[in-house]
Amino acid sequence: MKHTKQPIDVDALLERLDKLEQRVAELEQLCAAKDKRIEELEGELDRYKKNSLNSSRPPSSDGPDVPKSSKKSSRKKRKQGAQKGHEPHLRAIFPPEKVNDDFDYHPDQCAHCHSVNVKSSGTAPRIHQTCDLPPIHPHVIEHRLHSVICGECGGETVAALPDDAAGSPFGPGVVAAVGVLTGILHLSKRRAQMAMEELFNIPISLGGLSGCEKRITQALEAPAEEVGDYIREQEIAHADETSWRRGNNVKGWLWTFVTPAAAFFMIHAKRSRKAAETLLGNFSGILVVDRWNAYRIHDDLWQACWAHLKRDFTAISERRGEAGRIGKRLLEKESELFSYWHKVRDGTMSRKTLQRKVALLKYDMKMLLEQGVICENKKTEGTCKELLKVFNSLLTFVYHEGVEPTNNTAGRAVRPGVLWRKGSFGTQSERGARYVERTLTVYGTCQRQGRSAIHYIRDLYQAYSQNQPLPSLLPYQAFVAQKG
Repeated sequence: MKHTKQPIDVDALLERLDKLEQRVAELEQLCAAKDKRIEELEGELDRYKKNSLNSSRPPSSDGPDVPKSSKKSSRKKRKQGAQKGHEPHLRAIFPPEKVNDDFDYHPDQCAHCHSVNVKSSGTAPRIHQTCDLPPIHPHVIEHRLHSVICGECGGETVAALPDDAAGSPFGPGVVAAVGVLTGILHLSKRRAQMAMEELFNIPISLGGLSGCEKRITQALEAPAEEVGDYIREQEIAHADETSWRRGNNVKGWLWTFVTPAAAFFMIHAKRSRKAAETLLGNFSGILVVDRWNAYRIHDDLWQACWAHLKRDFTAISERRGEAGRIGKRLLEKESELFSYWHKVRDGTMSRKTLQRKVALLKYDMKMLLEQGVICENKKTEGTCKELLKVFNSLLTFVYHEGVEPTNNTAGRAVRPGVLWRKGSFGTQSERGARYVERTLTVYGTCQRQGRSAIHYIRDLYQAYSQNQPLPSLLPYQAFVAQKG
């Protein structure tokens, strides 16, 4: 039986095709809506996923599920203590002029055969020193103020205290000790009071401690400002800020301005452009900072911190799709850049070679950031747009010697202030804020110059109480140049 071919109903097929195309369009629209919702939900979860590797959070805030950085995890786990081949760091012995008592010991027989027929070997003796602290007793000076009666009017006149004794029952040593205990070691006033009494046998009230802090604050006004002015005249400096609690839980900010030889601190009510202007003043050198907008007042050369950049790239790499791919590629470029930089720092690559290698790397990074702007991930788009705006400031360190690629210098400088904030209630008054600023300035500056902070505060207060010229916190060369 012969089958006849059925005619094709073209209209029906076209109608069905239209319905299928309509359904595909609806499904595509539904998928796009779901993708957008997924992205929104992932964005809401970002704050739970943030850690020290992909944000500015400190490592101390990381949970147990946060992986260690690749640099640390790639290392072989070592035992605690000194490692094999470790160069010993022996305690330096005191020179002869600082030895109070000394004793010589001579063996009277051989340790091997016990013979008494022994003589000196002629070699230098082995030295063993025992260092101890004797009980500390305060040096008390008593001032007796006698009075006389006038033979003419009968009036009584009492002798006046000398200038260096007037106004305070505590001398420079006590004032300096209080400055170290509360301003550098960040002890609470009650713990500092206990330390003064237990260690130094000096009874002092909480009001007496506060009075010592007041005198230190007053004496440090000019030297601290001098440090700020010195840093503003340098060619390269670092700046950073961290939160600070002020009276009645009002939030403020602790700012720092740092060079290799000095550190200046400032507490301000705001984290604003005005506060940055106050900190930077007339500084016209190269500024190394994070990308906080307040620093954009500095129109000259500046360097964006690559420690922050790496965390941003890590955050992008952890996202889905095209954004994640771009983030991983940016991290690869960051790793390549720093492999070159470490060779320059170690002296195995010249700066000209670095600049030549970075030329192509720079092009690749800019292209990746431009791809990030159109990758349909809002957070990635925003980060990449911001980085493209400041792109020329990402590689300042490549072309200017002495500029560091990270702002770790300022981060380390502000760390004592962070620890002070965490262990206290902040400051309750303007004087308290000035005390924090100025003692942190002393500590940070003395530390960079290898000077003793307690010796400086002692000398400072002694000069201040006697109306003598105050010792400078500036590096010696800068101080000599300033004095002409």
